[in-house]
Parts: sequence; structure tokens; C-alpha cells
Amino acid sequence: MSWRDRPFLAFDTETSGVSTETDRIVTACLGLAGGPQRWSPRNWLFTQAQPIPDEATAVHHITTDFANEYGTDPAHNLREIVDDLYRGWAAGMPVVIYNAPFDLTILDRELTRHGLDPLDIRGPVIDPLVLDKATDPYRKGSRKLVDVARHYGITLDDADAHGAEADALTAARVAWKIGAGFLDLDYAMEYQAQQYRAQRESFARYLAKQGKTLDDPSTEWPIRTLSPPRRPRPRPERKHDARPHPRPRGARRRRHLGLSHHRHQTRHPHPRRHETHRQ
Repeated sequence: MSWRDRPFLAFDTETSGVSTETDRIVTACLGLAGGPQRWSPRNWLFTQAQPIPDEATAVHHITTDFANEYGTDPAHNLREIVDDLYRGWAAGMPVVIYNAPFDLTILDRELTRHGLDPLDIRGPVIDPLVLDKATDPYRKGSRKLVDVARHYGITLDDADAHGAEADALTAARVAWKIGAGFLDLDYAMEYQAQQYRAQRESFARYLAKQGKTLDDPSTEWPIRTLSPPRRPRPRPERKHDARPHPRPRGARRRRHLGLSHHRHQTRHPHPRRHETHRQ
């Protein structure tokens, strides 16, 4: 029996930005899926210690004031999310996460930030983004969740996209569509880790041909280790100009007149030459 025929979990977050190290979780959803029709979600809204940037609000439509008025303490939410994840893994359920390194890493950093134990990956993870690229690597077009879902005949309205629950449910449906070939979950973990590394390295080579680099060169899957603090780039040494210093203004004209530009001074004619001859 395939893992698709048993209950499994799907997880997604909406955040204040795209940095797993410094940004915050705004909303999260962990849903229980049991086939194509069953869906039991649990949602969390986080209060915010720092303002949500307007750019992030434009994506998920949650403002700082709304989050702080209706949200719950982050540490409380994090404990509940991790408890549910661990219970699911203990029951043998895989967790579906679209672009798992982002959501699991930012979850781990939030746990550390609030003095909680780091996230422990205790069970299988299914990443539809990795599987889609692995099974159809040369397909042109966007690999955003809404576009990948459309490719597999799953409708995700633009109005619902970038909501944690809608994205988690859509990721579950995409995984259910393309996951039939991955019956052995232990093998699926190893396979996805290898594929993710190959995909990132291939993308890095593609960018290098354009003179660009990856913002995050990590190839770790499904979670990234703590990134070391970035060292400031050394300032390039200033090379001495080998060209001769420019001549002072007027030097060319003085040389033409036979005068030195190093010791140029006006010499008065000998006074005797201009004496008036006495008659």
C-alpha cells in the first residue's frame, strides 16, 4: 500500500520575508490529509515583535496590527506545531512541504529564537517541488506552487495563493498526484536529498554562465544547518596609478617658451639696460 493511501500531513508557513535566518513566521498551517477528499487543517497566527514589511503584507494580506490583535504568542504556537509534527511522524505519517528547506529551516530558527529545542526531523518529508523537478526537469515555465498545481490539473486561485492553509492543501494534492512512484519513504528521503543537491548545483552553474551567483548556495535538504554570520567583504587594495602625474596647468606652454615648470619665476631685466642716457 502506498503512503498516498494512508493519512499524511501537509505543512506551510507565511512569513515576514524570504530570509530563514532573520524573518519571522506570520501564519502556519498543518493539515491532516487522508486521500483526495479528506482535509483537517489546524492554523496558527503569530503575534509580531517587529513590523511586517509592506512587501510581505502585499503577498499574504496580513498586517502587523491584525497579527498582534488576533494572534497568539509565538512560543505557544511553536510548541503546538512541533508536537503535532512529532506525533504525525511517530504514527508513520510523512509530512508534505513544498520547498521544505525554507519552511523547516525558518521553523527551526524560530524555535531557537524563542529558547526552544531545535527542530528534529523524526520522519519522512515529501517535497513536491523537488519531485516535480526530478520527474520533469526540462519543462519550461514557472515552478511556483500555483503554476505547478495548474500543470497537474489542480486549481489554486490567485486569491487563495500565499495563504498557509490553501498552500498546504495544494501541496498535499500535488504530492498525491506525483508521489505514486515513491512507495518506499526511506528511499524517498535519500532520493530527494540527492535530487535537491543536483538541482541546486545545476542552477548555480546556469547562473555562473550569466556572471551571477546563488543568494544561498546551500544544497542541504530538507533543513539547512545554521548559517555562519557573513563576514564583511575585504576592501580591495587600491593600486597605485602607474601613469605619470599630470603636468601642472600651463606646463606645456612654459616648456614651449623654453621655461622650466619646476622653477618658473619672473626675472626682471637688468636695471642698467633701461637707464635713460644723459644727453
